[in-house]
Amino acid sequence: LSPLRSTSDATTQVGDKENKRRLLRRRGAMTRLLVVLVVVLLAAEARRPLFVNGRPRGGFVNGPTHRLDSRADADLFPGQILTNFSQKLDHFDPLDTTRWDQRMYYNPNYADKGKSSNQDLIFLMVGGEGEEPAKWSGDPKVQIMQFANLFGATVFDLEHRFFGMSRPLNDMTTSSLRLLTTQQALADLAYFITSMNKQYGYKNPKWITFGGSYPGQLSAKMRSKYPELVAAAVGSSAPLHLQLDTYGYAEGIEQVLQATPITNSKGKTCPDLVREAFNQMQQLSLTAAGRKTLNEKMHLDPPFDMQTSKHDIIHFFANVYDTFQGMIQY
Repeated sequence: LSPLRSTSDATTQVGDKENKRRLLRRRGAMTRLLVVLVVVLLAAEARRPLFVNGRPRGGFVNGPTHRLDSRADADLFPGQILTNFSQKLDHFDPLDTTRWDQRMYYNPNYADKGKSSNQDLIFLMVGGEGEEPAKWSGDPKVQIMQFANLFGATVFDLEHRFFGMSRPLNDMTTSSLRLLTTQQALADLAYFITSMNKQYGYKNPKWITFGGSYPGQLSAKMRSKYPELVAAAVGSSAPLHLQLDTYGYAEGIEQVLQATPITNSKGKTCPDLVREAFNQMQQLSLTAAGRKTLNEKMHLDPPFDMQTSKHDIIHFFANVYDTFQGMIQY
């Protein structure tokens, strides 16, 4: 029995060693797989454009890194509440009683009638063309929250219809997008204000709207269109005088490029090089062979092909231009 037991023990030890080797090989394979996945994800992130159709990724309101606010719904700022508001679908059709859920933030942290002359003072951040992040009604470092602390105001933030999670309808057809208008967005804000006055029992409140860029325009228009509801408006960089062709913006970009003190080894300046590059790309875009060169040089995906239209080419140049205007604006 003794020799048999020794042989059995030896066999067991060999088996244990082999199992350990297999386990180590599996761990090594998993580690290599994770490394590959990380590299792939980093490469994919690096290829994502900083700007899409003139807007940073995640919209204008997210700062120079152009990323959506990283806070999850469950990771709000202290005292901040994220919920939905029952909004009207069409404010200008009295027979349409359809409702939808509009995303909103509520933060009463700084409400203090001792600071607000014993009256209800409410700040309303106007949502814009993107998902509305938590910071505009929660981060104590942003301007609206600093003002709320200084003047004792309650803060609301209403996401814009058809952006972020606030989708009145489940499709983006032309029929649905007829409801995506400035008039409807302003009416959303007006109905929201009157509803909050009733819900929280505000008596003779002072509402002040805030916004930047397009929301800044909405903020200013709220004061103009609904003066009985809005006491004042803050509109940062608000484009109030609309034009079909806002070429003045491009002239501003050109002025900055001209003031950029950079020359290459051949003595060409920054604006010279940019101008030459765009002229060269424009000439290449006029022929099939030239567009093939653009595919290769610019790594276009999807590439220009026989189905390429004039609109595709215009869209291409808009995206190339976005890189320059985005770096300069931000």
